[in-house]
Amino acid sequence: MSAIRFQCARKKRVLWARLISGFQFQAIRWRLGQSLTCSVWLEVGDWVKADNVVSKLALTISRMALVAWVGAATLFVTTGIAEVRDPRLDAITKNILVTLRFPAYYAFGFILVGIAMICCGPGLRNRGFSAIRRACWAMIVFAFCLMIIDYVFVFRPLFAMISPPESPLTARFETLHTISKWINAAGIALCLLASLLLCWPMKNVAAAGNTE
Repeated sequence: MSAIRFQCARKKRVLWARLISGFQFQAIRWRLGQSLTCSVWLEVGDWVKADNVVSKLALTISRMALVAWVGAATLFVTTGIAEVRDPRLDAITKNILVTLRFPAYYAFGFILVGIAMICCGPGLRNRGFSAIRRACWAMIVFAFCLMIIDYVFVFRPLFAMISPPESPLTARFETLHTISKWINAAGIALCLLASLLLCWPMKNVAAAGNTE
């Protein structure tokens, strides 16, 4: 009987030891999980607070929109020059192509430059947003204003002069066309310069050593 009691007592001690060790292991796991979760959230919170993810994402979209517009405008200009210089196309065909292509040109321009202007704006309140990037935003706004002026006061009268396409071209048409070329060239040049400066890596003023 004593041997049986001894074995029973031993089994109880082993069982209690396993239960205690199991509870301790679960407690350790829970504490580790809580500490890891808290540390991860603290790190994410510090990262969001320090780097201002919203402004960085907006700045990225602004860069992409500007680069897309510069590329699209360059392709449009080169294609338009090739069509104008092509001797196989008569004046009526060229006017028809103008009425087909230019509305899309201005639509893409207003959308892409407008997105770049809107997305570049939130970063102005960020301390790490340098003076150069503020100047980029000013250039984007100026380019957008040039597009509005060109569309309202130059393109719409030009479009009316070639509608229908058989309408003869006057001296006023040539004058407005020259003005439109210079305005568009200035706007594209401003967008190109702004895109280059926005894409150029700069040190963050708020956190030295980081780049945007």
